[in-house]
Amino acid sequence: MVTITAVAEAAGVSIATVSRVINQSSRVSADKVRAVQRAMVDLGYRPPARPLRGRGVRAVPGPSRPTVASQGSLALLIPDHRDVALRTALSARFIHGLNDVCQAQGLALQVTSLEPDGGLPPSIAKALVDGVAVRATVPVADLARRIPSHLPVVWLLETVEDSLFRGDQVLEDTAAIGRLAAQHLLDRGHRCVATINNDPAHPCYARRIAAFTAVIRAAGGEVIAFDGGRLLTTAELPALALRLLADPRQPTGLFLPLNDEGTAAIQRGFNEHGGLRQRRLDQVACGYDRGLMAALNPDLYNIDIQAEAMAQTAGEILLWRLTHPEAPRRRILMEPSIRHVGPA
Repeated sequence: MVTITAVAEAAGVSIATVSRVINQSSRVSADKVRAVQRAMVDLGYRPPARPLRGRGVRAVPGPSRPTVASQGSLALLIPDHRDVALRTALSARFIHGLNDVCQAQGLALQVTSLEPDGGLPPSIAKALVDGVAVRATVPVADLARRIPSHLPVVWLLETVEDSLFRGDQVLEDTAAIGRLAAQHLLDRGHRCVATINNDPAHPCYARRIAAFTAVIRAAGGEVIAFDGGRLLTTAELPALALRLLADPRQPTGLFLPLNDEGTAAIQRGFNEHGGLRQRRLDQVACGYDRGLMAALNPDLYNIDIQAEAMAQTAGEILLWRLTHPEAPRRRILMEPSIRHVGPA
């Protein structure tokens, strides 16, 4: 099977760029479009069909089944026991991307979470699937030990652990997110900027902010950090927005490395106290829910981790791993992108 990863390598571009070409995005240069299209023709690559948009736990399989996938299905495991974890914007985007691969190969997709007691779902515990993609933003070392040893595993997003003893990884490029946000604000003329963080101990947020700060300071700028010194609830976040508005240094740019709910809470803080009508504050967020980001007031720029492309890559690695069980483990960083959301 020719994969999107092979096309990216042949074209000399990132997997995210190949995905944009396939989806006819306008954010790809003509030279890269030609390189990707030439690679697809040379390799005989056929893009998968678009995913189903329904919310079932089992996607409809395609017309045929590859012989290497003996169970005929892949699993997406959300390491959480709450039903709401399956309905987040990030989970939905992972489902859509992984289902692209399953449909193209005639496989079923099982989307599942942990049992209420924290145990593995039976389909994974009994190895009734051919491979497992795991959304890994929580400690997963114990989970890695409990998943049957012969099942291929791909960890999506960054793990809390510095390293794991098994499985491939498809990761957001956390440092690149911070650098992209910083360069965007610098390009727009900002030299005094701020960050807001509701969870100083969150390793992903910390790495995003560290990379952001390094770029701003290297350019001679100033970064003002706002946090509560501890984990803050969503209800407490508007207070950080007020602290920023009251700061005498008057930052003109803001980086929000938070989740969707955190970003929305900050905007509520701005709007409840007159908003930003009387001052300039260009914002860069890292939301997963495109609809929510576009609806926020004031509008902002959003950094996309390319969740669908991440999941597509994870599915392709799982299928490749079935015939390459002893190959070295793979670790792929996905290139983020930035775009304006909301009214111009």
